[in-house]
Parts: sequence; structure tokens; C-alpha cells
Amino acid sequence: MEGIVSREALCAKQRFCERLKWILDAELRTRYLIVIHLLEGQTVTWVARTLKISRNTVYRTKQRYETEGEPGLFDRRSENGERKVTEEFLEQLVDFQNYDPNTFSLIQHRIQEYRQ
Repeated sequence: MEGIVSREALCAKQRFCERLKWILDAELRTRYLIVIHLLEGQTVTWVARTLKISRNTVYRTKQRYETEGEPGLFDRRSENGERKVTEEFLEQLVDFQNYDPNTFSLIQHRIQEYRQ
């Protein structure tokens, strides 16, 4: 992916740019942008700085793309086991979001009083 941009790389870049329009997942979009910039001939350091991500992320994405192609860009969480967040926790989180900020401030104040 370094050096002169080949016709194959140019076609892949155009295909990725088209697909990027429809990708909503932020992490997948980032991986697509990494590959697009690398196909343009940008350096790993430039891509990392531009996208505000680590060089390790760029290298990992580059390696996955080179070995597996486009399927390597998709999330591998299915290999990571069961979902770690329970439905009960999500329900509590939604309830917490519905709290009145004034009530929350009062709760924080009471906690601080208790600690003293």
C-alpha cells in the first residue's frame, strides 16, 4: 500500500469511499478511513495523526486488510464471547438518564455530607 498508487488501489479506494457513505458504526468507519488513506499512499504516522488514533491501530487495521481483505475490517466481537453488559444494567442506565439533574445534585451533596 506504499509508494505509487496502483490502478487496483484506486479502484479499491473508490469502492471504499462509496461504501463509507452508508456505514454508521464509528469504529468501522475509522477502519475504512484508515485503508482509504493508506491506499492514497499516506504514511501510517500521517493517518494516525489525522484520525487522532494510535499508530498501533493503523498497523493492526493495515495487517488485517492485507491478510483478509475487506472482511478483515469488520468487528470481531462475535469471537469475543457473550455480551458483557446485562439487560438489567442497561435498564438501570436508562433510569439514571431520566433523573432530574436537580435531584442528582441533591444526591451528590448528600453523599459528600455523609463522607465528611
